[in-house]
Amino acid sequence: MEPGLLQREVNPSVRFLLETAMKSYAEKERSEGLLKQAYELDSTVLDTYVVFYKFYFYHGLYRDAERWVHLALESAALQGGFDADWESLSVKDTQWQDAEGPERIYLYSLKALAFLRMKQGDFISPRTVIEKLELLDPLDQVGWSVISEMLDCVSDNEE
Repeated sequence: MEPGLLQREVNPSVRFLLETAMKSYAEKERSEGLLKQAYELDSTVLDTYVVFYKFYFYHGLYRDAERWVHLALESAALQGGFDADWESLSVKDTQWQDAEGPERIYLYSLKALAFLRMKQGDFISPRTVIEKLELLDPLDQVGWSVISEMLDCVSDNEE
């Protein structure tokens, strides 16, 4: 697995486009164009969705980033054979601890959803997302506890 990408098996052309886009985030139009090319070349590569939402987050375009998070959740769920609605999921729905499958990207994207919402000033719904991540990923393999700690700090400051 290359640095920055979560999937091991990625079409080499898509990999090149994603890696080039990640190296050129500061060049917004160029990077976005490369991401669109990667998506058009193979829309099943889940890393494309992840790099897209990171790109939009980097540029402060939180609505666009959240739209790509939802697309990542839907695509990962489709590929993993489980429900895309995170609120309805349980530990029995799939092998959540699979380090390389669509399950990992789903959980990673769910964490991104909590973070994005928190960055937009919503401190209620991210807590619900984190509670679901605690259930699905009790070993914290995707690092949801960092978001949980940030939410705790915000809560402490509001008291």
